Amino acid sequence: MDEVMKLLDYLEIQSPQARETYAQLAQHRHLKRGEVLYKGGEDTTFLYFLISGSLRGYTTNAAGREYTECLLYRYGHAHIGGIGMEQEQTFHLNKNLEALTETDLLFFDVRPILQELPNSIEFLRVYAKKLEESYVQMWQVREVMRESAVVRWRWFQNTYPDLQNVMQLKDVASFLGMTPVTLSRIRAKQSKAEKKRRMAELERQISGNCRGYLTDRENDGIV
Repeated sequence: MDEVMKLLDYLEIQSPQARETYAQLAQHRHLKRGEVLYKGGEDTTFLYFLISGSLRGYTTNAAGREYTECLLYRYGHAHIGGIGMEQEQTFHLNKNLEALTETDLLFFDVRPILQELPNSIEFLRVYAKKLEESYVQMWQVREVMRESAVVRWRWFQNTYPDLQNVMQLKDVASFLGMTPVTLSRIRAKQSKAEKKRRMAELERQISGNCRGYLTDRENDGIV
């Protein structure tokens, strides 16, 4: 229950009636790495919020090739599908969602929430906020696609530092709009440059230590 209250605070749900409704409806789900939460094309009445771990949203073409399109990695992240206005009030999901790590989520059935006006107003505010977050990520990815492959990889490293060693190379490559071969070459060059930088730094340290040693011996009248 404490985790539910923490999430409601994060979502800024203040109405006592709405908080009580959410608390009663809250359910927990744990995913193992590689487990799929849902598949694109499905409809659901549940809205999931990330508590810990990370998720990859991806689509698949006719040949079965996967394209990573979004990443959920921060507390409270939610993959928002389009909500139907029909009586069923389901979310239309257009992506598969897969756990990249051990992942925990809290989720709610939205149907009881939308049945009462005060609760539905709170829900629509949260829905709009999460929808905006999704669009911001989409915009960021779209903007970086204008840059070179090297810049895109550096952007990924800075934006998702905890995911670069978790995701498969092919999934990162598809997210960045390049082939795995291209990304592998970029990483190899980066690794080589980093190794060269470390060696140069080590040589400077050794050279500095040697000069200091000789200076000390000169001061002692040994050299």
